[in-house]
Amino acid sequence: MKTDEQEDSIKRIEIGKRIARAIKLSDFNNTDIAKIMEVSPQSVQQWTNGKTSPKLVQLPKLAKILNVTVSYIILGEENFTAVRQNISASSESSEVTKYLNGLTAEQREEKITEIKDLFLNNIKIMNELNYNNSNHA
Repeated sequence: MKTDEQEDSIKRIEIGKRIARAIKLSDFNNTDIAKIMEVSPQSVQQWTNGKTSPKLVQLPKLAKILNVTVSYIILGEENFTAVRQNISASSESSEVTKYLNGLTAEQREEKITEIKDLFLNNIKIMNELNYNNSNHA
């Protein structure tokens, strides 16, 4: 069984891989991203190699620069592509249920946890953005 520290490390590495891939597919390099994000090039390098992750408040700006979603950075596109393909507008909840029921119990629990974490992180991001915007108004 993995420790929380090991799980966090794995998540950081996966986030780093997605950031590195998005940078590679963009018109920017790490130095460009660092300048735009107002961080050091070493910070961006640490993000891409999974040693650290961007702060929650940095994710929307980073996602916009890289033309990806915050969801992609946090969870990876593959976590949502299958769900999107299986959801029809008229039967959204039943399609999600079918998708989740098609997974093993362990996979289902992981997906539900990922979705909850994403939801909570998005709430935190929105609250921090609202707080920062209200302080600059």
